[in-house]
Amino acid sequence: MRLRPCCRQLLLLASAFLVVLLLSGYSDWSAFPSVPGEALLQHPFWNYDLDAEEPRDPKQTCIIPQVHPLHPSVWSSIKPAKPIICKERSPWLTYVGADGVLRLNASAGYKLDSLRCSYQAVLRLTDNIIRLGPPVHFEKPTRINYSAISISCHNFLDFPIYSNIHPVVVPKPAATHGLAQPYNVLVFGLDSVSRLSMLRLLPKTYTYLTKVLECTVLRGMNKVGDNTFPNLVALLTGREAYTQIKHPHGTNETFDDLPLIWKEFAEIGYETLYAEDFPQFGTFNYLAEGFRDPPADHYLRPFWLAVEQSYLLRTSSNLCLGNVAKHRIQIDYLRQLITKQPLKRPYFAFSFLVEISHEYMQQTAAADEDFLHFFRHLHDGGFLRNTFLFFISDHGHRFDAIRETYVGHIEERLPFVAVRPPTEIDSELGSYVRAGLHAATGRLTSPYDTYETLRDILALVKTGKLATRTVSRFGRSLFGNIPAERTCADAGVPSKYCACDIEQPINIKDPLSQRIALALVDKVNELLARGLGSKSSLCAQLKLKTIRDANRVLSRPGESPQRVRVTVEVSPSGALLDGMLEVKEDGSVECTDDVSRINKYANQSACIDHEILRKYCYCESSKK
Repeated sequence: MRLRPCCRQLLLLASAFLVVLLLSGYSDWSAFPSVPGEALLQHPFWNYDLDAEEPRDPKQTCIIPQVHPLHPSVWSSIKPAKPIICKERSPWLTYVGADGVLRLNASAGYKLDSLRCSYQAVLRLTDNIIRLGPPVHFEKPTRINYSAISISCHNFLDFPIYSNIHPVVVPKPAATHGLAQPYNVLVFGLDSVSRLSMLRLLPKTYTYLTKVLECTVLRGMNKVGDNTFPNLVALLTGREAYTQIKHPHGTNETFDDLPLIWKEFAEIGYETLYAEDFPQFGTFNYLAEGFRDPPADHYLRPFWLAVEQSYLLRTSSNLCLGNVAKHRIQIDYLRQLITKQPLKRPYFAFSFLVEISHEYMQQTAAADEDFLHFFRHLHDGGFLRNTFLFFISDHGHRFDAIRETYVGHIEERLPFVAVRPPTEIDSELGSYVRAGLHAATGRLTSPYDTYETLRDILALVKTGKLATRTVSRFGRSLFGNIPAERTCADAGVPSKYCACDIEQPINIKDPLSQRIALALVDKVNELLARGLGSKSSLCAQLKLKTIRDANRVLSRPGESPQRVRVTVEVSPSGALLDGMLEVKEDGSVECTDDVSRINKYANQSACIDHEILRKYCYCESSKK
């Protein structure tokens, strides 16, 4: 069978691409497919030019690895995203507009005068407990003063024919504080999205952010902790998680005293929003009590708790609530706040979408059009003229199969972050801000820097000038000068997560690899014993099963002590553990950093409730 000319050209391009990659110095290419699939060849970033898009600064101390987003090691992980198809139901009978008014939808196909509808307020008792208020009958447009309501409608035979849950942006009174520059701040977050996966999975959104909105992408943004909690704590407070900010697991303590940056904006009259869509894994609620009082003016957690407990969710398609994809509900809620704002107070909004990207890496691609439309709507409507925009993630994907690849190991440390100043910013100040962002794009940065940047905006709002000093131990504003000679230690990045280091493979059968691997497993068993005390007997003793990977880690040639990163599989859990250890001059081995688990553990650790140690524990009861 002859190939058509277009197919021959594609194959030639693919072959040429492989040659370029081979010349880039990557090893073990025999493990990769010889020819990429059609979906890859048609990907918008197949011809992504690393040298043009990611120029290197020879004066820079930290050299962030240059990795093509479609590197062959991830080809097997790239598949067309399945669209989110919600069950076909009748159109929504009720809706709440940006004005906070509940209305019946006359075009829903129902004979409205034959229905009896009521709403129940979703009442927040604690951050983890809600209840529904008494039913309130309504027929005409009704103003709602609750953050969420549950709807129920019955027909003339009193059969239930409709239910729904609506979040409500309750209008807040206007407030004036004589602000110098009342800029809005929009932080739009996605869990577990690296810069490379942003290119792979959300190419339309990425292109719109960079080409139309002209956002600055921070290629050197490096995570500072294993999971969401330490990275968002750094971003929102400038503090170090677990040392300066303790996690209250196992206690009734809350996070009400946490110095969240938006609280400082609230003090000068800003309207604040905090939204996360996956309540069981909330940043401040996972194995914790969350907040005693709502942490923001508009707080979406009670709504999502009501959704989780609803019959409607149990009868909905995956990732849907009724007819609508769940991520769209949060986006629309955010849009309502933003589009009603011009005549009200300035806002600080922090929206973090979790479920679609944390649980289903490849599924994230199904939201590309929705994200694109959201930002296009804001831009075309002029809602970004007076707004600092941050598109952020906390880290790359930690558990997907891609994490076991060369690229997955690199990108898990490098979350996507893009920043855009307002269109209407003062020309002189705008030039300074954009120059700082441009200089920072390829340099080593961390969430502590994002925090200091938010503080810069706070100072600008209050005084018309940028901040004159930093608060964070490690942070520097992205609007200023991020030094070319910066190291991971300077930026507050633990050595285990440092993307600047060079790794040299070690034979997994080498005695050094064996010694390091055993030391890692011993360390994890020690952590369980020391951290759980008498409860450690609930967890099985972990044993080394196989060594998956071992690498000597170098920040500079000939450094001492010697550092080795090793990935092992342990029994009986099958956990894949990844850790950094130091080999001292006397030959002793010390595990100096956190040990990551890079595959999912589901309910293996259900017998304990420790926020950190759950990823290591394999309950003895699981063996039965």
